[in-house]
Amino acid sequence: SYRPNTMKGKLSQHEWKITKQKGTGGKQIQMGAEQAMEYFAGRPILEDRDKDLARDNDILNSDLSKLNKYDERVFELCVELGRKIANKQSRRKRLARSNKIDMRRTMRQNMKYGGVPSDRVHVKKKPHRKQHLFLNDVSGSCEWISSWFFMLMFACQKTFKDSRMFEFDNRTIETTEFLKEKYMVNAFAEIRLLRMRNMMVRGTSNMFTAFESFMKQADISNKSYIILLSDCRDWAGPKVNGIPASVELISQMSSMAKKVIILNPEDKKKWDVVDSCVSLYRGAGAQVYEVSTLNQLAEFVADM
Repeated sequence: SYRPNTMKGKLSQHEWKITKQKGTGGKQIQMGAEQAMEYFAGRPILEDRDKDLARDNDILNSDLSKLNKYDERVFELCVELGRKIANKQSRRKRLARSNKIDMRRTMRQNMKYGGVPSDRVHVKKKPHRKQHLFLNDVSGSCEWISSWFFMLMFACQKTFKDSRMFEFDNRTIETTEFLKEKYMVNAFAEIRLLRMRNMMVRGTSNMFTAFESFMKQADISNKSYIILLSDCRDWAGPKVNGIPASVELISQMSSMAKKVIILNPEDKKKWDVVDSCVSLYRGAGAQVYEVSTLNQLAEFVADM
């Protein structure tokens, strides 16, 4: 602990009394103001900051499956990443504005100057209408990863104006309305209640019934980008001649949508092992990417 010497209520600029907690037996040490500032505002804080940065870097680049599900910093980093994505998307939109001059509108705008083009009018770019449909696996193996993904999307949702969020295990529910909540905590509480009402708490994935339900709810068009966050393990889905029936639904979605993109949090070494359907989904038209760290997940969303 420490306290400054005072003189008639004013802070002395030269004398500080510092009580050392360790190593001095609690005796008071006199030192100058500059020494005190260095003691309190210098090395210890910098060391802590370095430790925090190193820890954050470890979290961002660690295998998602090995992260502590209850670590508050993981949730905070997801929000920070979401904000960075929003800023990056905003900068990209500003830079994408056309530099081509619309001469007809420029001349009309500058008639008051005798037709001299003082104020330039640029050609307006036609907006590209994209619809993003996010479908997150919340079965036992992917629940927490999907929760982190939702937080990331909650923080950067304004950059995806025409987007909808869904969750699935053996059925599909829509969670888009919860993105409108003012506070993320409220959004999670509402989603948890919705999962419980639909018996979707640590369930087993049946991708056939889940995809069927999704296709009925989502208005898929040739402008739709379907982004599926899943380990592609169809544990409980039916099979036709040994092939999961969900493969045919992936094929149908691929023909209906602009793209079907699968973000797989599993290491590539585990793909196509046991009940993993990665190659089958690829063959049906889906693009599959590994996103085994928070950094990889954020980079993909930022580039969409």
